[in-house]
Amino acid sequence: MPMAKTKPAEFLMKESRYYQFRNFLDKGTLACFSNRSLDLGFASADIEKNRKEFLRKLGINYADLVCCQQPHGGKVGIVGKKDIGKGVASFATAVPDCDALVTVERNIPLAVFTADCLSIFIFATKRHAVGIVHAGWRGSKEEIIKNTLKAMFDKFGVTPGELLIGFGPAIRSCCYEVTGEFKDHFQDGLIEKDGKIYLDLVKINLAQLGSMGVTPENVFDCSFCTAHNNGEFFSYRKEGKAAGRMMSLVMLK
Repeated sequence: MPMAKTKPAEFLMKESRYYQFRNFLDKGTLACFSNRSLDLGFASADIEKNRKEFLRKLGINYADLVCCQQPHGGKVGIVGKKDIGKGVASFATAVPDCDALVTVERNIPLAVFTADCLSIFIFATKRHAVGIVHAGWRGSKEEIIKNTLKAMFDKFGVTPGELLIGFGPAIRSCCYEVTGEFKDHFQDGLIEKDGKIYLDLVKINLAQLGSMGVTPENVFDCSFCTAHNNGEFFSYRKEGKAAGRMMSLVMLK
C-alpha cells in the first residue's frame, strides 16, 4: 500500500502545548494531540489541574471529556451525551473494556492517552462522525482500527471514501525494537536490521486501513517518533514508569 501523507507542515498547526490537524479543523472537527508540557494521563498527580488547563486552551469544558480504559484490546465504545464525563478525572469511571471511542454527536470531546502507542484520529466528512483510537502492538494485533471502522460503517452508515485519518505521535520503526516472538503476531510491519527486529505500528495500521477501503491520500501522519523526540513527547520505552501521557482528542464541532 502507498504511504500516507507525511509532511506535517502542510496539515499540522503547532501551539505551545499541542498540535492540531488543520485539515480536520477546516471541515469542522477538532483533532489534536498534546506534547509533554503537561502529564494528562490517569496516573498524573495533577490530573484535574492539568486536564483543565489543557482543555481550557481548546475551549472545551473539562467536565465534558469522555475517556476509555484502554486495556490494549480490540473493542470499540459507541458513546453519546449519556457518557459525558466518563473518565474525566479517574480511570475507574472511564468507559470500560475498549481502546477506541466513536460518536455522531457534536461537542463531545473523545480522548485517548499515549506514551509510545499510536493514536489514530477518524473523521467521516459526510456522515459527520468521529473516532479516536489507541493502537499499541496488542491493539494492532487485535485489529482495533478495523473494528473501529466496522462500528462506524455499521452504526453510522459511514463509507470509506469520506474518511479523513490522522496518525499521532508514536514510537516508530527507527526505535521500536522487539523480540523474535513478534513474528508470530505480525506477517508484515517487522523490519530486520543489524541482527535486530523493529516493529512499524504505522505500516501495520495503514495496511489495515487499506483493507477497509481507505485510500492513502486521506491518511495524514504527523511522523513524530516519541522515543526519538523524547524531548517533546513522553516515551514509555525511554522513561519507563516515570513517563507521563499525552492526550489525543477529537471532537465534532
